[in-house]
Amino acid sequence: MSKLKILKVPNPILRQSCPRHEGSYQQILNDLLDTMKDIGYGLAAPQVGVLTRLAVVRTSSSKEPIVLVNPEIINRLGRSSAQEACLSLPGISLDILRWETIFVRSDAWMGSRRFHGITARAIQHECDHLEGICIDERIARELS
Repeated sequence: MSKLKILKVPNPILRQSCPRHEGSYQQILNDLLDTMKDIGYGLAAPQVGVLTRLAVVRTSSSKEPIVLVNPEIINRLGRSSAQEACLSLPGISLDILRWETIFVRSDAWMGSRRFHGITARAIQHECDHLEGICIDERIARELS
């Protein structure tokens, strides 16, 4: 495992939509987990310069890391707004509107899983990164 450099806005890689991940993901997963240890709730592959649909999330309500391989949010319920920060935008915290409950499919597991609260928020944040969206752009889209 190794700690990777986290890209910061305005790096253009952070604004690109990622293609589907194909093949093995254990090494990049281990590197993502090692990189985000003790500094955040989640990390997406493009944040470390890898353009593929992989992310990991670990919150106080998730005992084990949640591995997202080609994730797809298939259903959503309720809305709430809360402060979010981003490792790619250090020192910035913005009020972001998100779904409270989401149902997610991932190539890392069979079927779909339900997530709520901070874990749902963190998954949505990382899925945004896979689409090339950072929280500053999320705010801009909400205002337009």
